Amino acid sequence: MRKTTRVLPKKMVASFIAFIVTILITFGLIFYFTNAIGQDTIYEIDDIYMRGLNEKSQQHFQTIVDLRMMQLKAMTDSLDTHLSEDELVEEAARTAQLRDFNLVQFYVSDGSLIPVYGPLLNLEESHPFVNALISDKTQIASSVDESGNRIILFSYPFDYVLNSGEKVTSIVVGFPAEELAQSLFSGDEHSLVNSVIIRKNGTYVIRNSRDNGIDYTKSYFDQMTTDENRDQMNELMSKMAKDETFSTIWNSKDGETYIYATPLANSQWYLITSLPFGPISANMNRMTRLTLLLMIGGYVVFLLAVLLVFWGYYTYSKAQIIEAQRLKEKAEKASRAKSEFLSNMSHDIRTPMNAIIGMAHIGLSNCTDQNRVRHCLKQIQLSGNHLLGLINDVLDMSKIESGKMTLNYDVVSLKVLFDDLVAVIQPQIKAKNQKFDIIIHHLETEYVYCDFVRMNQVLLNILSNAVKFTPENGSIRIELYERPSENAQDTEVHIIVSDTGIGFDEKFKKVIFDSFVRDDSKRVTRTEGSGLGMAITKHIVDAMDGQIVVDSQVGKGSTFHVIVDLKKAPDQKEVYELPHWNMLIADDDKLLCETTQFTLAQMGIRADYVTDEAQILPTLKNGSYDIVLLDWILAKGNGIEVARQIRREIADPIPILLISAYDWSEFEQEALDSGISGFIQKPLFMSSLYAGLSGFAAPAGSQEPAESEAPVWVGKRLLVAEDNELNWEIAHDLLEEAGFMLEWAQDGVEAVSMFGHSPAGYYDAILMDIRMPRQDGYESARQIRAMDRPDADVPILAMTADAFSEDARKAKEAGMDAHIPKPIDIDVVLSALQANFKKNKE
Repeated sequence: MRKTTRVLPKKMVASFIAFIVTILITFGLIFYFTNAIGQDTIYEIDDIYMRGLNEKSQQHFQTIVDLRMMQLKAMTDSLDTHLSEDELVEEAARTAQLRDFNLVQFYVSDGSLIPVYGPLLNLEESHPFVNALISDKTQIASSVDESGNRIILFSYPFDYVLNSGEKVTSIVVGFPAEELAQSLFSGDEHSLVNSVIIRKNGTYVIRNSRDNGIDYTKSYFDQMTTDENRDQMNELMSKMAKDETFSTIWNSKDGETYIYATPLANSQWYLITSLPFGPISANMNRMTRLTLLLMIGGYVVFLLAVLLVFWGYYTYSKAQIIEAQRLKEKAEKASRAKSEFLSNMSHDIRTPMNAIIGMAHIGLSNCTDQNRVRHCLKQIQLSGNHLLGLINDVLDMSKIESGKMTLNYDVVSLKVLFDDLVAVIQPQIKAKNQKFDIIIHHLETEYVYCDFVRMNQVLLNILSNAVKFTPENGSIRIELYERPSENAQDTEVHIIVSDTGIGFDEKFKKVIFDSFVRDDSKRVTRTEGSGLGMAITKHIVDAMDGQIVVDSQVGKGSTFHVIVDLKKAPDQKEVYELPHWNMLIADDDKLLCETTQFTLAQMGIRADYVTDEAQILPTLKNGSYDIVLLDWILAKGNGIEVARQIRREIADPIPILLISAYDWSEFEQEALDSGISGFIQKPLFMSSLYAGLSGFAAPAGSQEPAESEAPVWVGKRLLVAEDNELNWEIAHDLLEEAGFMLEWAQDGVEAVSMFGHSPAGYYDAILMDIRMPRQDGYESARQIRAMDRPDADVPILAMTADAFSEDARKAKEAGMDAHIPKPIDIDVVLSALQANFKKNKE
C-alpha cells in the first residue's frame, strides 16, 4: 500500500510567512520609534518630575512655615502685655520652650535685638529681615548662633514698652536649621536628586545630608559655574533677582544636569534641585537593550499564543467546574446551617411548648388550688411570649431575605422612643438586679423622621441581649448623642449600648450578624434564641444606611454602637422657658451631670453639680439653690437617704426631685415620706426636665401636682369585628373584665352594617380584624370613614395577626388610628384606647 504524506497548502505557508514578516516589521518599527523618541521622553519626564518635586518641597516648606508661624502667633497672642518686663520675659521663654523654639528675642524700634531665651545671634541678611520687621510683615531668615550652629528665624508683630523706654515691635524666635533640612530632604540620601536652599547672593542656607564634594562655605554660583553653563548661570541669577522660577539643562562638573529653581515664600531664599543625566542615560540604554530582548521574547511568546488559547480554554473549563463545586459546597453549607437552625429551633420551640402544654395539664389537674393555677398561668404567659418572639424573628428574617422589608418613616420623638424602650426592658433588668443608666450628650434634635417600630426593634434586640448575657448585679448603660451630618437637613444619631456581661471572642465577632448563628461557648448553652436577632438588627440598620460598630472582650462585656443619619423633623414649636433658678445636680456620673447642666442652661437655668455624695450637704449649706436634682442610686448609698439628711439638717424646704432610670412605683411612697418633692424619669431630655420642673414654676400654693385620674372604662361600648370565635371570646372576657361593653360582628360587612345602623356616638371605638370573610378590615375601615355621620371619626384600632410594619402602614392608609398585633396584650390594647379617647376629647 502506498504511503501518503500531508503537504501544507501553499496559501497557508504564504500566509504564515507573511504573518512572520509583518510581525518582524512591526516590532522593528516599534523599536526604532521607541529608541528615537526615548531621549525626548526623558527630558519631558524629568521636567514633570522636577517640577512636581519642587512643588512638593515648596508645599512642605510652606506647611512648616505656616505651622511655625501659627505657633509663634499663638505664643504672641497668649502673652499678656500688662505683665511686668521680668514676668513677660519669663512667660515668653516658657511658652517658647513649650513650642520647641530654642531661642526668643525682642526686636525693638531702633533695629536691635534683645535676647530673652536661648543663644546669641550673628544676624545675617539683616537688611531685608529688618525691613520686613519695620513694615510689620512676617519674615523668615537664618542666622548663626555663638556656637556656629545655623538657626532658622521667624518674626511676628508685638507691641510692648520695656522699662528702658524702648518699644518692642516684634518677637523673633528660632529653631535649628537641621530640623528644617531633615523635614524637607528626608529620604533624599539614596536619590539622584540633590536639593539645596540658597540665598540670592549664592550662599547656602540648608542642604540635604548627602556629601557631594561641594564646599558649602563658598558661593553656589562660584562652584557650579563652568565655561559651558556661564550664560545659563547668569540667566539663573537674573531670574532669582526677579523672584521667578527657572529651569534649564547645563553641563557641570557632573556632566549634563537638569536644574530647577523656585523662590520660597516669606524669605529671600531659593530652592534649587538638580538631577544628573548620566545615570539616567545609562538606565535608558539598559532599558533599550532590555526592550529589545523583551521584543524578541514577545515574538516567541506570540507564536505560542494559539497554543495558550487552547490551554486557556482548558483552564477556563476547569475553573467552571471548580466554581460549580464551590457553589455546591456553599449550597450544602447553607443547607447544613438551616438544618442546624431547624434543629435548634425545634429545641427552642418545643421548650416553651412543653411548658405551655405541661402547665396547662397541671392547672387542669389542680383547679381548686388557686395559687397553683395562678403559677401555671403565669408560666404559660411567659412561655407564650417567648414563643411569639421566636416566631417574629423567623418571619422578619423571611421578609428580609425575600426583599419585602420596607421602612415607614414618620415623625418620631426620641424621648418617646426611649421611654417605651425603658418601660419594656425595666422588668428584665429588675429581675436580675442589674444597674441601669441612660446618658444623653448635648442632644439638640428631639424629633426626627424614622421607622419607630424598626428602630425600637433594633434597640430592643441589642438591649435584650445585654440583659440576657449580663449576670446579676452587672451594669448596662445606654448613651445617646448626635453629631452634625454631611446633609444639613439630617442629624447623625449615635446610640451606644454597653454592658459588663460575659462578652464574646473575635471568632464570634466575625459572624455575629450572620443568620442562624449563636455562640456555641459553654457559657451560653443554656441561653435560648433563634440566632436571628442580630442578623435582623444588622439588616434594619443597613436599610437605614447606618452602621453598627461592635467591641467585646470575653469576661469584660460588650459595646454596640449604632450610627444612623436621620432627617430632622419640623420644629414642634415647643418653648421650654423656666425661671432663672440656681440648681444643684447630685449624681455619681460626671458625664450625666455635665450633659444635664448643658441642657438646663438652654432653658435659662444655672446649675452646679457634685459627684461625691459626701459633698451634697456642704454644697447646699454653702450655696443658695432653688431646686435639687438627686439621683436615686449613688456610689455609696441612695438618694432617698440623702434626702432625709437634707430635710433634717437644712431648714429651707427646697424642692428635691429624684431622677432614675428605674420604675419608682415600688419606692415612691418611701421617697415621698423622706422629703422627695417629685420624680423625673431618665433619660433626661429637655422635654423631660421641663415637664418635671415646670410644676415648681407656678405661684406659691399651686405646686401640688394634680392627681392623675385612672382611666374609667365602665360604660364604654366597643364594636369588635372578628371572624374567629375563640379570638372573640378572649377579647370579650379581657375587655369586659376591664369594664367595657362589647358587641360582636363576625365579618367586615356585618361590622359596617352594625355601625351604620347605630345611633351617632353609640360606639366609642371599633376593634377591627384584618383578614375576614366577605370583606377585610381595610375596606371596612374605609367605608366607615366615608359615611356621612358625625361619629365617622370614631377610633378604629386594627387588631390582627398581621404584625409587620408594612401592615401597620396599610392600616393607617385605610384610616385606622392604631395597629395592635395579636396575640392580644390587654395592657397594649388599653393603652391604645386611652390614647385615642384622649386625642378625640382634645
